[in-house]
Amino acid sequence: MSKSTDVLENNARISARGDYARWLLRRYDALDIFEFEDDPPPVSLRDIFVPIYLAAEDSDDEKMNQETPLHEEDAIGQDAWDCIVEHPFLALSGRPGSGKTTLIKALIIELCGQGRSRLRERLVGDQGILPIPLILRELPEIETVETLDQLVTAWLEREADEATHKGYPLDKPRLQQSIAPDGDKFPLLYLFDGLDELGSNSLREKVLLFAAEAVRRGHRVIVTGRPNGFQGLDFSKFPGLKEESNLPALATGLDAKNTDNITTISTLAFLLGGLIHGLWKGEVANSMGKAWEFSQEFNGELEKQLAAKQLQLRYLQPFAGPQILRFIETWYQLRNEWKRQMEEGLARFQQALEKRPYLRTLARRPIFLTMMSSVHVSRTRMPEGRADLYGAIIELYLVRQENNRRRRYTLSGGRMPHWPEDELRLALGHLAWRSQQRTDEHEGEEADDRRIVWSREEMEETLKQLLDTDDFNSISPNQAGVLLDYYLHPAGLLVEPAEGKIQFAHLSFQEFLCAEYLLGRAGAVGISRFMDLLKRELFANLGQPGWDEVALLLMVLYAEQTQKRGHLELFSLLDPTRTTNARFFYKAYIGDELPWRQGREAWLGYAFGLALLHPALELAEQLQQHMELAAAGKQQFMELLQTRDDEKLWQHICRPANGFNVTAQERLQKRGGQRWADPQDDESGDVSQDLRETHSYSLLTLIIQSGWLTSDTKTPDPSPVDEPELLEVMADWLNQRDPTKTIFSTRTQEEPHGKYLIPVTDTALALDTLVPDRGALWLAVAERIPPDLWLLQGEAIDPELGFWDLFSQSPILLAIHTAEQLPARTRLSLQLYQAQLVVEAMASGTVFDDWSLSRSRSLSRSRSRSRSRSLSRSRSRSLSLSLSLSRSRSRSLSRSLSLSRSRSLSLSLSLSRSGLLSKDARLSNKLRQRLKSLTEKIVSKDNDSALVNLVVSLSQFGLRYAAWDWFEEQSGEPEITKRRGERKGEPLPAELGLFDKNGRMLSRQRRDNWMKLRDWFQDADAILQFTFQGNLGTTDERLLRNDLTQLEKCSWSPLSALDALLADWSEDEPERPCGLKAAEAPLITALDQFLQP
Repeated sequence: MSKSTDVLENNARISARGDYARWLLRRYDALDIFEFEDDPPPVSLRDIFVPIYLAAEDSDDEKMNQETPLHEEDAIGQDAWDCIVEHPFLALSGRPGSGKTTLIKALIIELCGQGRSRLRERLVGDQGILPIPLILRELPEIETVETLDQLVTAWLEREADEATHKGYPLDKPRLQQSIAPDGDKFPLLYLFDGLDELGSNSLREKVLLFAAEAVRRGHRVIVTGRPNGFQGLDFSKFPGLKEESNLPALATGLDAKNTDNITTISTLAFLLGGLIHGLWKGEVANSMGKAWEFSQEFNGELEKQLAAKQLQLRYLQPFAGPQILRFIETWYQLRNEWKRQMEEGLARFQQALEKRPYLRTLARRPIFLTMMSSVHVSRTRMPEGRADLYGAIIELYLVRQENNRRRRYTLSGGRMPHWPEDELRLALGHLAWRSQQRTDEHEGEEADDRRIVWSREEMEETLKQLLDTDDFNSISPNQAGVLLDYYLHPAGLLVEPAEGKIQFAHLSFQEFLCAEYLLGRAGAVGISRFMDLLKRELFANLGQPGWDEVALLLMVLYAEQTQKRGHLELFSLLDPTRTTNARFFYKAYIGDELPWRQGREAWLGYAFGLALLHPALELAEQLQQHMELAAAGKQQFMELLQTRDDEKLWQHICRPANGFNVTAQERLQKRGGQRWADPQDDESGDVSQDLRETHSYSLLTLIIQSGWLTSDTKTPDPSPVDEPELLEVMADWLNQRDPTKTIFSTRTQEEPHGKYLIPVTDTALALDTLVPDRGALWLAVAERIPPDLWLLQGEAIDPELGFWDLFSQSPILLAIHTAEQLPARTRLSLQLYQAQLVVEAMASGTVFDDWSLSRSRSLSRSRSRSRSRSLSRSRSRSLSLSLSLSRSRSRSLSRSLSLSRSRSLSLSLSLSRSGLLSKDARLSNKLRQRLKSLTEKIVSKDNDSALVNLVVSLSQFGLRYAAWDWFEEQSGEPEITKRRGERKGEPLPAELGLFDKNGRMLSRQRRDNWMKLRDWFQDADAILQFTFQGNLGTTDERLLRNDLTQLEKCSWSPLSALDALLADWSEDEPERPCGLKAAEAPLITALDQFLQP
């Protein structure tokens, strides 16, 4: 052949490739995005395409964060174009409606366009690249071909015929020569689209073999499919691989004659390894390692090429905020009439997405975002509620399906039977109802766990039985299969996640259609049976996955049918004693989906009643979302606190109100009243204490959780009451309810050890969060804390959570830092607490260390008996932080070193707090340097004797340091002493000889004076006389003498602490040093021993 002939032929082939590229542009650029209209105008994909992102892990749109503003969200993964450039062999997996087909079309348009393409340049420079779109569902030859070349030949035959049929003939011979292995060697991009749509694993495995062969020839390959398309493939039956390798089998039915040689087989196995690793992370990771070892037989450049061309599995990610906003913006530019309302429309659309999380969830999937955009531009706003939006989208869906059905009949020339929309919607609703009924087949609350997958056979059979009923006149039973195809093609509300499998694309539509179907059924049976059917078919299922959503959507639909009134009647079907019903009511009551008008306030008593019956469910916390109810709510709180009698309280809750359904009221009074009078010990309540305590706790919990008691709405932590009238009412309630002042604690003997415990009541912990720092309620609460409970404060190991947790009741912290004169009982408790600090100021010895640990264990056990301690925890913590501005900061810090120690856990706590103490300038430089070194120490032996000694020394130093700091602070600030009701400069009787005239402990302490202190601890008359100097009423004296008697039974009393101290203080040692310097000495010795190399 002459040179001129060669040039002509070459130009002819270039022309053939150009014609082919233009054909692909014509075929794939037109987008059927307006299928919802009868005569949709053409839309170019280039005008609407939004970049799609890919990642190595699949993401569920329903689990994505909905709190971040849309424009601040980050896209997940990597831009698809970047990923395609980076990986020449790529598998793309995506859920139905995620944009797989659109991405492939956009890729073809990008590579075949006439202008400059940055993607094309990144792939092949100036050379150009031809896409080979192998739409697998359109290639029946896939079942018979045995090689990639045979498949491409069959595809080209079909492609050329279609192009000719549409008036765009291709030069098939020259095009064939351009793409043949021994032809022009022009760069190709093979697109194997729809792997999941092939009927068997063997066909999918054969396609993957063809794909790997294309990569081996130097071309780029993308394989697409839904997630199921890449699962269950067997990669072990390659010739030449050993059985014991456990490499997942590839049962292709092909033998070595279908491949070039053993090298090709092993090459393909390795190329597919990345896909396997992405699907079977875990067991197969080991197999991939063996595949890698096998590939090491092929050295040099081939090995590097293989590593670069290994198949990578990537998942299409849901749209993030910026992608959603860009799509909406491009949508508004598709038509001139939309452009005019673009600015306002964009703002409204974005506002709706920001405010309603369910909208954002739908918008993350392109197919639903398209439908939402169509609804929005047609109405110039987003429908107000979910039910309205879902209904509009379903209408669009059915219009789209009908238009596609009409086009198919037009092409075939047949007569299209009429299918009424009401029958189409009824059949779809029936499928949704049946799907919802089957949700109990799956465990879990997550959407992926609740999606019911039908086989095509069982769904078709279900439709066939339904169509044989009197509800259908136009669609016959023998059309069940055709009807199912109508719903499925094109994909929309029903999708095929796998071959022969069908499910609803989104649970929201399943739940809406189920609600619509049930409401229709209930209306059809007549008024007398309407409520019975809903109670049996719907409300009996509340609490089961998805049924609350169905019930709420049904109520919204019913409200629309009854002029926004009838839906409230349905609350009469609820059983107020059932936790599932209580949760559902609050969801409906708090949410904005139901039209409440002024009715929300009328139902406030009902909401309070449910919260009282189920305090552990924390239902009332949701009331904070409706601050407009606060005034009415606080008025009801005061009325409830003033009822005095618990039976009358319940009657007050159930009193009739305008707009409150009579049947619901009667049901609350009867069924709810039974549980109120006889509470159940279950997930929503606790009857471990008496009935009066249970009712008190329920009422206080309701008041606290409402969040209406304080004007400070900025902090999520519990805050004290700041309204004087309510404070007075609460103080009166407490004094009337607990005249004996025993409501705060219950004393018990723990079996089998016989240990004395004093669990704090739930009521006490609830009051902790409410009490202010002064006034009537503060006094009423403070005088109800007995000394034995007062002394059991600090930090303990939480038996449930396994870490140190603060336990210091708010009234005690407020008493230590009192803002006004203390009541008598608190003055006695504070005096005894101070006496115990005196003992702790001399803390030393193994017996005393055992006592300290025993006190911590008593605190832990007492705490474990207090079920609702979480109510007061955050209040106590916030108080501790606010009060730490005083010099007591170091006391609470160092004291905490000594409490609740366990040998295995104490070191980490000690290290962290030692770091803080090392910065206290009041300590000697010698000690501070060692404490700093301690924080840098790496411990290798947990059982080292030096470590045990250090922990004990740190503990005892903490006690001594805290006591020293207490008396230093008190002597320097006389006003504190005055407010505490103590004697100036005399923390304990002067005749005991323990303090100087300023109230500081003497630097040398005599043992015989401590024996005097022991006698004083056992003399109730002496204690009361010193504390009150004769100014004590008869009632208070009787109470306090009983308190002192109870204190004698406690293993954590000041007397027990003193006995532990004296046990290690020999009579042969008449004196001991006291003070900060004396406290430092044993700790420095222990630190030196521990820190030595």
